[in-house]
Amino acid sequence: MELKFPRGTVVHVGVSIRRADQGALELCAAPQAAYQGLRTATYKYVAYGTGERELYDLVTDPYELKNLAAGADPELLAAL
Repeated sequence: MELKFPRGTVVHVGVSIRRADQGALELCAAPQAAYQGLRTATYKYVAYGTGERELYDLVTDPYELKNLAAGADPELLAAL
């Protein structure tokens, strides 16, 4: 399956890392990614495996200080 996003969109999928007993970093085995993120020219959206979400309007809040996810329009979230 091929996903298509508008030009300039950055999609990021991350996995958890943790510090092992001797200070080395290792990837944690997980059935799914710890988070998935999407960045467009206007918005940054991150959904974590814990259910927590972050949504920032990059035009009015370029420093990502106000998380809009809790009060966001469900249609906007579905579009992202």
